[in-house]
Amino acid sequence: MSNAAENREGKTLTVTRAAKRHKVFVPSKMLLHSGEERVHILDISQAGARTFGSFTAKVGDLVELTVGDEQVTARVRWVKDRTFGLEFDPEMDQAAIDQLLKR
Repeated sequence: MSNAAENREGKTLTVTRAAKRHKVFVPSKMLLHSGEERVHILDISQAGARTFGSFTAKVGDLVELTVGDEQVTARVRWVKDRTFGLEFDPEMDQAAIDQLLKR
Protein backbone atom coordinates (compact mmCIF):
# COMPACT_ATOMS: atom_id res chain seq x y z
CA MET A 1 0.00 0.00 0.00
CA SER A 2 1.42 3.43 -0.79
CA ASN A 3 0.32 6.96 -0.04
CA ALA A 4 1.46 10.25 -1.54
CA ALA A 5 2.65 12.95 0.83
CA GLU A 6 4.43 16.27 0.47
CA ASN A 7 7.68 17.00 2.24
CA ARG A 8 8.65 20.43 3.57
CA GLU A 9 9.96 21.50 0.16
CA GLY A 10 6.59 20.73 -1.42
CA LYS A 11 7.87 17.69 -3.29
CA THR A 12 5.59 14.67 -3.51
CA LEU A 13 6.88 11.56 -1.78
CA THR A 14 5.52 8.04 -1.93
CA VAL A 15 5.21 6.30 1.41
CA THR A 16 4.96 2.51 1.36
CA ARG A 17 3.19 0.90 4.30
CA ALA A 18 3.68 -2.75 5.13
CA ALA A 19 0.86 -2.92 7.69
CA LYS A 20 -2.80 -2.62 6.68
CA ARG A 21 -4.50 0.47 8.13
CA HIS A 22 -8.04 0.25 9.49
CA LYS A 23 -10.22 3.38 9.55
CA VAL A 24 -11.80 3.92 12.96
CA PHE A 25 -13.08 6.79 15.10
CA VAL A 26 -12.26 5.75 18.64
CA PRO A 27 -11.97 8.08 21.65
CA SER A 28 -8.75 7.41 23.52
CA LYS A 29 -6.11 8.92 25.81
CA MET A 30 -2.52 9.83 25.08
CA LEU A 31 0.07 10.34 27.80
CA LEU A 32 2.72 12.92 26.89
CA HIS A 33 5.48 14.57 28.90
CA SER A 34 2.99 17.39 29.62
CA GLY A 35 0.29 15.04 30.96
CA GLU A 36 -2.68 13.04 29.73
CA GLU A 37 -4.71 14.32 26.77
CA ARG A 38 -7.84 13.10 25.01
CA VAL A 39 -7.48 12.02 21.38
CA HIS A 40 -9.47 10.25 18.72
CA ILE A 41 -7.80 7.42 16.83
CA LEU A 42 -8.64 7.95 13.14
CA ASP A 43 -6.88 4.90 11.74
CA ILE A 44 -4.71 2.15 13.15
CA SER A 45 -2.39 -0.66 12.07
CA GLN A 46 0.08 -2.92 13.82
CA ALA A 47 2.80 -0.38 13.05
CA GLY A 48 1.08 2.84 14.12
CA ALA A 49 -1.93 5.12 14.18
CA ARG A 50 -3.22 8.48 13.03
CA THR A 51 -4.75 10.46 15.88
CA PHE A 52 -6.48 13.80 16.35
CA GLY A 53 -6.23 15.95 19.48
CA SER A 54 -6.64 19.54 20.68
CA PHE A 55 -3.07 19.93 21.97
CA THR A 56 0.45 20.33 20.64
CA ALA A 57 2.83 17.42 20.09
CA LYS A 58 6.26 17.51 18.49
CA VAL A 59 7.88 15.11 16.05
CA GLY A 60 10.01 12.74 18.11
CA ASP A 61 7.87 12.92 21.28
CA LEU A 62 7.54 9.59 23.07
CA VAL A 63 3.92 8.91 24.10
CA GLU A 64 1.71 6.20 25.59
CA LEU A 65 -1.55 5.63 23.72
CA THR A 66 -4.46 3.80 25.29
CA VAL A 67 -5.92 1.44 22.68
CA GLY A 68 -8.89 -0.44 24.06
CA ASP A 69 -7.59 -2.07 27.24
CA GLU A 70 -3.93 -1.78 26.23
CA GLN A 71 -1.23 0.86 26.61
CA VAL A 72 1.02 1.17 23.56
CA THR A 73 4.34 3.03 23.46
CA ALA A 74 4.68 5.18 20.35
CA ARG A 75 6.78 7.95 18.85
CA VAL A 76 5.27 10.96 17.07
CA ARG A 77 6.50 10.72 13.46
CA TRP A 78 4.61 13.63 11.91
CA VAL A 79 2.30 16.46 12.92
CA LYS A 80 -0.15 18.38 10.73
CA ASP A 81 -2.35 20.88 12.53
CA ARG A 82 -3.95 18.77 15.28
CA THR A 83 -3.40 15.40 13.60
CA PHE A 84 -0.47 13.19 14.66
CA GLY A 85 1.12 10.17 13.03
CA LEU A 86 2.37 7.64 15.58
CA GLU A 87 4.75 4.72 15.17
CA PHE A 88 4.31 1.94 17.74
CA ASP A 89 7.37 0.43 19.42
CA PRO A 90 6.97 -2.51 19.60
CA GLU A 91 4.30 -3.12 16.97
CA MET A 92 0.81 -3.73 18.28
CA ASP A 93 -0.59 -7.25 18.39
CA GLN A 94 -3.13 -7.89 15.60
CA ALA A 95 -5.51 -9.53 18.11
CA ALA A 96 -5.72 -6.23 20.04
CA ILE A 97 -6.54 -4.35 16.84
CA ASP A 98 -9.19 -6.94 15.93
CA GLN A 99 -10.74 -6.47 19.37
CA LEU A 100 -10.82 -2.68 18.84
CA LEU A 101 -12.49 -3.12 15.44
CA LYS A 102 -15.30 -5.20 17.00
CA ARG A 103 -16.45 -2.28 19.16
